[in-house]
Amino acid sequence: MMRSMFEGLWSIFIECAKSYEGIDEYLGAMIAAKDKFMEEFLRLAEEEKRDFCVLNHGDCWANNVMFQHDAFGKIKETYLVDFQTPRYGTPAQDLYYFLISSTKYELKTKQFDYFVKYYHDRLVEYLKLLNYSKKIISLKDLHILLYKYGMWGYATMSGVMAAVLLDPTEDIPADSFFAESDAGIKFKMQMYSGSRYRKHCEMLLPWLYNRGAF
Repeated sequence: MMRSMFEGLWSIFIECAKSYEGIDEYLGAMIAAKDKFMEEFLRLAEEEKRDFCVLNHGDCWANNVMFQHDAFGKIKETYLVDFQTPRYGTPAQDLYYFLISSTKYELKTKQFDYFVKYYHDRLVEYLKLLNYSKKIISLKDLHILLYKYGMWGYATMSGVMAAVLLDPTEDIPADSFFAESDAGIKFKMQMYSGSRYRKHCEMLLPWLYNRGAF
């Protein structure tokens, strides 16, 4: 069932992407990724058992972050909410999910390494605070994991990022994301054809492709 849902989603994505600028360079790789994505994710799920793992939020995007402000409007505390899909696995999952789905266009790739460095600094800080007894992952090795599990980046771009960048609409319910009905197909066509999504995608496709993500 999951295979069918994702194949339907990615088939529509690829069909819409055929009109994207520069798509000819990546189209073959995108089609190949669609055909093997389930096997690749299963393979990576086995691989990550031997790598450094963290407890991922699982649905880490902007709407699942809440901010508490002080009387002057300055952010006082930050809270993650909606822990319905936590998963112990590669840190690449949450990093790609959040940084690709929820950062501004101007920052998405340009400041990607900066955000990874910030994440690593905080990770090291709290692992030491918790007296973590095993070897702490280096920044270099964290980047290696991001290359190794780059499929998470491609999956985020072709999945949740499309929903995040979709302008609010009243006539197509959001639960049509995986639906195979006419309304579901219309919803997905609207997602992948939107000008904001297309702009982000045309920037991300060469970046992810050159990183070997698909």
